[in-house]
Amino acid sequence: MEKSTSEEFMQQDVPVCKEGHINFFASMPCPMKNRFGDIFLEFLNEYEEKEYMPVYCPTVQLDAHKRIGAVIKDITEENELPDLFLSTGFGTNYSAPFRTRFMESGILKGYTPESQKPFIPEHLKSVMDKYGFGMLGLGSWQLVVDTRKLKDDTPRASSWDDLLKPEFKGLVTMHGHEGHTIISAVHHYYYEKFGMEGLVKFGENLKGVKHFSNIIKAIGAVDPQSTVYYILPAVIANQIPAKFSALPIQLKEGDIISPLLIYVKSDAMKKAEGLLEFFDMDSLSDLLKKSGYYPPASFNWDEPAYFPDWDNILQKDQMVFDKELTEAFEAKLEVFDYETI
Repeated sequence: MEKSTSEEFMQQDVPVCKEGHINFFASMPCPMKNRFGDIFLEFLNEYEEKEYMPVYCPTVQLDAHKRIGAVIKDITEENELPDLFLSTGFGTNYSAPFRTRFMESGILKGYTPESQKPFIPEHLKSVMDKYGFGMLGLGSWQLVVDTRKLKDDTPRASSWDDLLKPEFKGLVTMHGHEGHTIISAVHHYYYEKFGMEGLVKFGENLKGVKHFSNIIKAIGAVDPQSTVYYILPAVIANQIPAKFSALPIQLKEGDIISPLLIYVKSDAMKKAEGLLEFFDMDSLSDLLKKSGYYPPASFNWDEPAYFPDWDNILQKDQMVFDKELTEAFEAKLEVFDYETI
C-alpha cells in the first residue's frame, strides 16, 4: 500500500474513516510509534485470514500521523467518528460539545481489556466508569537529571514541589511539541496543589519548553541553553542512550501518572471483537512495559505515584480548562522551542 506523507494527512488528504471497514485511529507517542506499527501489522496478517471486517488504520497502514484531538475536534456526526481510537490524554473528547454529543449520549465508551480489569483499584474503576474511558496502560512524567551537570552546589530535588523554589529557577526544561506546551498531568499536579499561582511560578522557574529530540541532544552537551533537570514522559526518558548519563529521580510523590486510553463506539463493539484481541497480545504488552506504559496487571500499585484528580479535572470543559492552564503557565515562560533537530 502506498504511503502517505504526514503533511498530506495534516491537510486531510488521507481520510480518517473508510466505509465498510472498522476504523481505528492509533495516536501513539513518537518513541513507540514505529514498533507499535510493526506489532499491529503482524497482528493484521493473522487477522485478515479470519472472517472479520477489514480494518482501516491510517496512522499505521498509511503511515499518516496526526494527534487524535486534531482529528476529532470538528466532528459532529457519528459516522465521521473512528470506531476505535487510542489517546494519550484527556483532550478534545472532554470538551463540552464532544462530551455531550458522543460520550454522555453513550455513542462512545471506554474499553479496558478484560485481562486488565481485575488489577485496577475500585476507586479508579469508578472514575473510569463515570467519565467513560478505558485504559491500556499507565504512563508517567518523570524528572530526569543530567548527572554530568551536577555540581556540589547544585540544588537536589526530592519532591515535585522543589521545582517551584527560587534555587531551581533556570535549572529545568520540559518537553513540548507541535507548537504546544502540552497541558499535561504535570500541570494538573501544580494546579491541584497551588492553583493558578503555582502554574505561573512553574512557568517562571523553567528554563524553557523544548521538543524531546532537542532535549536529548542537549543532555551532556556544553550548551548555555541546556539545564540540569528535564521533565519528560517515561516513554521518552526510556529512549535516552545510557552513555548520556541521564537518570530519572525518585521523588517522594513518585512519577506523575498519565494514562494511555481506549475508546470504542458502542455500536462497533461487536464487529470489533477480533480487533480488540490485539490489546491482549503479549508483544504489545512487552512494548508498553519497555516504553513505560505499564498495563494495569504490570503496574506496581504499591510504589509511590501521583494520580491527578481525574474526577475533578474531567468535570470541566477540557478545551476551556486547558486554555486557562496554558495562559497561566505561559505567563512568564521565557523560552518555547518546539522545533525538532
